[in-house]
Amino acid sequence: MKMNLFNFEFFFGLMVGLSFLLTFYIYFRLLYGVIRKREVPQWIYKFGQAFQGRVHIEYENATNSAALRDANLFLFLWLLVNVLTFVFLYHKNGDAHAALYQCMKMPFATIIVALIVHPILLLLRMQFSSSEDAYHIYSTTNAVRGAAFFSVFLLALYANM
Repeated sequence: MKMNLFNFEFFFGLMVGLSFLLTFYIYFRLLYGVIRKREVPQWIYKFGQAFQGRVHIEYENATNSAALRDANLFLFLWLLVNVLTFVFLYHKNGDAHAALYQCMKMPFATIIVALIVHPILLLLRMQFSSSEDAYHIYSTTNAVRGAAFFSVFLLALYANM
């Protein structure tokens, strides 16, 4: 019985690692596509179109610097939320190890905050920018967001086994 549980946990942990690798792969394919002026594979566009909420949005299938900038903004927000969470917990407890441990226990909450704040910043950019790129929403950026959400969701499930 214990061996079967170990195998399940091992393969589930492997799946979590592979999902994070997928997130990085999608991001680096977007980066490579922008640098080399090539399109990303079609499945990345489809993945970005598939990750939607209740309201259907038609994302633009484009590999350009604006899509990369939006993906960078999302990843920066995700990192910023994690750092601010750590700083808040460190200020509250006064112990860096405990703050890091608490921060590592709540990755799902941090990704949700980043997923909420990112569209708000995009709307603000649309409101205050006169650039034509500000009015586009890209499926490649949404693919990075979706893969990150999926990875963190699996990580939260794995951490709570």
